[in-house]
Amino acid sequence: MKIAHVIDSGGLYGAERVILDLMAEQTAAGEDPLLVSVGESSDPEKPIERAARAEGLEVQAVRMRRGLNRAGSLRLRRSLEAWGADVVHGHGYKPSIQLGLIAGRGRGYRLLTTLHGWTEISGWSRLRTYQWLETLACRRLDAVVVVDGGMLESSSFAACRSRMVEIPNGIADPSDGRDPAVDEESRGGFCVGAVGRLSPEKGLHDLVESIARVRVRAPDIRLLLAGEGPEREGLERRIASHSLDAHFAGYVTPSAAVLSQLSVLALPSYTEGLPIVLLEAMFLGVPIVASSVGAVPRVLDDGRCGLLVTAGDPGALDAAILSVLDDPDAAHARCEAARARASEHYSRRVMAQRYSALYRDLLQRAGSSR
Repeated sequence: MKIAHVIDSGGLYGAERVILDLMAEQTAAGEDPLLVSVGESSDPEKPIERAARAEGLEVQAVRMRRGLNRAGSLRLRRSLEAWGADVVHGHGYKPSIQLGLIAGRGRGYRLLTTLHGWTEISGWSRLRTYQWLETLACRRLDAVVVVDGGMLESSSFAACRSRMVEIPNGIADPSDGRDPAVDEESRGGFCVGAVGRLSPEKGLHDLVESIARVRVRAPDIRLLLAGEGPEREGLERRIASHSLDAHFAGYVTPSAAVLSQLSVLALPSYTEGLPIVLLEAMFLGVPIVASSVGAVPRVLDDGRCGLLVTAGDPGALDAAILSVLDDPDAAHARCEAARARASEHYSRRVMAQRYSALYRDLLQRAGSSR
């Protein structure tokens, strides 16, 4: 089976890592995946292209004029058909719009997309317009995959709900080849950290304020933030105003190097899909404190694999962080449960098997309808 994964990527974040892990498993299973990396004409080699080539995966870089232009979309479709794709798997709103809405009719392959995350946006913005176009495009796709079951209830996708399927993200076990005892030893002192984009919906200002309050009980507490984004300057000012012991690590890959230093991974987000860093922490046995949003409660088995708090509730966040500090045995038990759950439900092999079953079902249905 020839599977083309299409993405217009701006970095190497959670969705990109999922795609690369999925392609690696598909290659191991004897399938033929191709990364089709879309970008503007002036774009140099993209991080996902570089990472895919380093892992021995086949890459086709497609460059076109900026915007959702018809000529570029038709050229993209023709290149996929010339390659002989059986299944085209889009990731992100641009491939959905380009292949499902602009160049979707008369295609010679099965077309699906994965919604790696979805944020309801009010008012007008360019992103809101793209989201609206994506919902229209999804009506023309053969399947729409969501990583969080809660997205099945979104009113935005009511018209295509019958074609929606839930397949949770899966990752390679980042603990493979690592000595858990070494990871435990590397966690000097009590370090709370967050890994991901420094953007408003991540609730990192709440985390800074929480660390400032918890410091009364734990004077040696440290804060580690890994990632980049528009909130960095504001976070730096807030940290300085409290004179906190904090470090900005910048964008770090792989995340395991940062996670191994943490006593607690904090995800005080206001909105999430299924964050990859959550799965990484589960595999690595890092205690987790996270907002009860998106797929997080289900992934953490309603609190049995990590502590859940209400987003924006400062008292709950403080109490959860202190709970890890005060009761290490209970924290350890949650970590052991998290390791087992991640291995059973959120490995990249399980994810790839679910996608393979979906692809074959789409191809079978297409064959029977001819």
